[in-house]
Amino acid sequence: MKKLILALFTIFLLSCSSDGINNNFYSQLERIDITASFDEDMLYIANFSNGDKLIKVTTNYNCETIYTYDNDRIVKVSALTNGEVSSSITFNYDDIGRVISVHDFKAQHTPQHQDRIITWTDNKMIVPVLWDIENRFELTFNDENLLINHKYITQFGEIGFNFNYEYDGNENMVRRYGEKWSYNFNIATFYDDKNNPFYPFFKKYQIVNMILSQGVSLDRSMHRLGKNNILNSKNLMSGEFIDGYYVYEYSGNTTTQSILKSTEDPTFEYIIDFTYDDD
Repeated sequence: MKKLILALFTIFLLSCSSDGINNNFYSQLERIDITASFDEDMLYIANFSNGDKLIKVTTNYNCETIYTYDNDRIVKVSALTNGEVSSSITFNYDDIGRVISVHDFKAQHTPQHQDRIITWTDNKMIVPVLWDIENRFELTFNDENLLINHKYITQFGEIGFNFNYEYDGNENMVRRYGEKWSYNFNIATFYDDKNNPFYPFFKKYQIVNMILSQGVSLDRSMHRLGKNNILNSKNLMSGEFIDGYYVYEYSGNTTTQSILKSTEDPTFEYIIDFTYDDD
């Protein structure tokens, strides 16, 4: 579970269409610090600008991720190890702001470079799989631009997984169900009524984040996209709660700390401290 839950944080922060939203009800996020009870050396720091632009993620393992912008568009995300670029992804847009292609680079891969063409049909985005472009992901959105279906399709037309999503009135993903490699699942997720600090960034740069966190990793991270904070999730087929639970500290509607508590033995915690530029 430690690897799974760590992935929930690092997918968005280290993967290392812009939607207009009103941030007036959200304090402007400046920085987050992520630590873990089972590893006293672990530290991730993410720096934001204006509350909705992730600028840089640094770790104490000589790794960092840099986000490059052109006005309000993310044009490049670069991962550096010991100061050298180890991987990057460059985004290209059409005249109406849709991502239409990406250029991938990875120093320790053969080949090191790859171009992927992204196509749009109505509310569906088709993304070739990273380093495996014969296969593809298909993402379908509703009229509110919320992801409602996510498929992995092989070059032979076989469906590897088929995820469906349902939402409440605050854009929180409250149910996900479908099939993953012939395994059926049906999971409900529950939320508090406070502001999710990640929402302004993930909402504004939803498409870029979904391309960065492709595949099953995206499914595991869908609870970060809504307006409120996740509390826990329940397997509706077995009736069991899964993946631990979250507790928070607040200042009014502003979330100041998030703690993910495992239900494993031995137990452990992931702690996220949020700092705002109006603190």
